Amino acid sequence: MSEFSTSDKPVKSGLVQSFGLFTLVMIVLSSMIGSGVFKKIAPMSANMQHPWLVMLAWVLAGLVSLFGALGNAEVGSMITEPGGQYAYFKQMYGRFVAYMYGWTMFSVVQTATAAAVAMVFAQATSVIFHEFGYEWSELTVKLLAVGAIALFTFVNYKGAAFGGSLNSIFMGTIVTALVLVIILNLTMAGGSLANLNHAANADGISALLRNIYAEAGVTPIGTTFMELKAQLNTAFEASAKGGGGLTADVLTKINFANIKDIAAGSEAVTASWGSILSALFATMLGAFWAYEGWNNVGYLGAEVKNPSRNIPLGLTIGVLVVMAIYTLINFSYLYALPVEQLVNVHLHKNQIGAVEVLKSYMGSGGILLVSALIALANFNTTNNSILTAPRVTYAMAADGLFFKQIAAIHPINKTPGLAIIIMGLWAIMFVWSGQFDALTDMLVFASFIFYFMAAIGVFILRSKMPDAPRSYRVNLIFPAVFAIFSFFLVIFTIYNDPMNAAKGLGLMALGLPLYFYFERDKG
Repeated sequence: MSEFSTSDKPVKSGLVQSFGLFTLVMIVLSSMIGSGVFKKIAPMSANMQHPWLVMLAWVLAGLVSLFGALGNAEVGSMITEPGGQYAYFKQMYGRFVAYMYGWTMFSVVQTATAAAVAMVFAQATSVIFHEFGYEWSELTVKLLAVGAIALFTFVNYKGAAFGGSLNSIFMGTIVTALVLVIILNLTMAGGSLANLNHAANADGISALLRNIYAEAGVTPIGTTFMELKAQLNTAFEASAKGGGGLTADVLTKINFANIKDIAAGSEAVTASWGSILSALFATMLGAFWAYEGWNNVGYLGAEVKNPSRNIPLGLTIGVLVVMAIYTLINFSYLYALPVEQLVNVHLHKNQIGAVEVLKSYMGSGGILLVSALIALANFNTTNNSILTAPRVTYAMAADGLFFKQIAAIHPINKTPGLAIIIMGLWAIMFVWSGQFDALTDMLVFASFIFYFMAAIGVFILRSKMPDAPRSYRVNLIFPAVFAIFSFFLVIFTIYNDPMNAAKGLGLMALGLPLYFYFERDKG
């Protein structure tokens, strides 16, 4: 099933090689750039409370992601079948592991992600209308999200080239707008390099808490940071149990869960190296999720022109461009505002770091600009999800590991039409259920396991297929570093959230009966 053709014609699968290098780079960018570039700066600032340490977390997470992508690039240059990581796992570990990956992606991860980003698009659009005095109901938001999924299901059903072209147009607009935001933050916000050299301290964070006391209408009793925090937590817990103390408006506005966790950050800047490294790793985790998605481009392996050249190049260039954008835009946030103001965003609900930065010098115009960017980025990511992910389901069906009808290629459109329709319908179901966030939280653990296995698989294929043609050979230090990082992410997830890790394994296990059914049927 593997294809190394460089021609622009249908390959044996029936799919068409229609994606060139530029489109591939744009697909990598749209797989990665979503809400994280606007939202992550506030929680990361709260966690580290020193601008340069926050910047270090972004750079290190970017380098780790690049190392993972470089390992993936070698494998992608060898195995250019539909389904990307599914096809890689089949060669690395066999049909069972490949099926478990494909099942996990189809049943929850990719479909729930499509639902989640469509909802973020709809919610950001509702914010824009709110600024003009129009309030949307929850039903209206869901209908818009469903409409976006239905639109891109139709677009990508009709042809992969059109979906790829739309992706490139949207992504080009988004990148241009992000560059504009960087320039505005550096020239219009009235910031300075002094903001980057200024770390939050106990007095600064205590001042933030005293402001929250004023918002909550509570008189502070203590004076130290720990005393102020303890009193707020006590008032919140009493209110949560119906004991009063805080009004409903305050409970909707203040993020008391984040206040409770803020101690780790405030201690990190003055604590031992062990505490600093622990906080840095936790902060990197937030940045790592903003970089997530680079491996989606491999799903289109059979539809890439000159895949053994363009897949490694597209992955590498795409991740490097995202690293540059993330580094520059987060530098501009920290240049524009003192870190305490970004920590303050984290202590409030319904506030976004990028919005508060632009609002500081553009007023409501900043809200509109960032909301429009969030809406467009997630609108495009919805398209990207439906463009790429159905290839995994199609590949499973083509291998006899899913319903064989799904392996059909549309005779005119040359797309895996039924796989695209099924994914669209499944994602719409997640929108209506409202359960996509809870389910994806359960499968964070599984995602880290698959990242780890993908990195180890580079070494396995070097052993199993030493003479296979490789247009690119990665230095094995890079996948080794990525494997170590992914292993620690697995351990970190189990330690911090064992219940969701167990539930995630349970959700994956639900696919076992289908696996044995398809294998028996094939036999």
